[in-house]
Amino acid sequence: MTISKLRLSAIALAIIITTLVVVGISSAQQFGFGQGSPQLDQEKIAESQENHSQCAEKRQEMEANHEAVIQALDNNDYQSWLEAVGADSPMGQAINEDEFPRLIEAHLLIQESKDKMQQAKEIHEELGLPGFPKGRKCMHKVFNQ
Repeated sequence: MTISKLRLSAIALAIIITTLVVVGISSAQQFGFGQGSPQLDQEKIAESQENHSQCAEKRQEMEANHEAVIQALDNNDYQSWLEAVGADSPMGQAINEDEFPRLIEAHLLIQESKDKMQQAKEIHEELGLPGFPKGRKCMHKVFNQ
């Protein structure tokens, strides 16, 4: 490559990088990053911490509630299940006592699936295969503890 082609390539690269930096800074300022008062930043931090606390409380509530739901399904107890999910919840309104056995059937299939996945994971580990598909990590953490 000749020196003039190298110079032209270097100039073009410099223009592209400069453009990207300017666009990035402009976008950041448009969304309020890099500007504002320290008080506003503290308010955002406090709001974020409050949201995090509320999410943690909701997650704990859901986990406790999930245990009650699973126990009711395992015991084939519609009234306990309805109490655990809430009669006014979408699920409580969708499933009546006549449909409850079908829900138990679905629950058992999910349990069988989890057992099969555990068996597959053990085989993967036995074979020394790296990594095992985990699916949706968030839901996995919430419902499989």
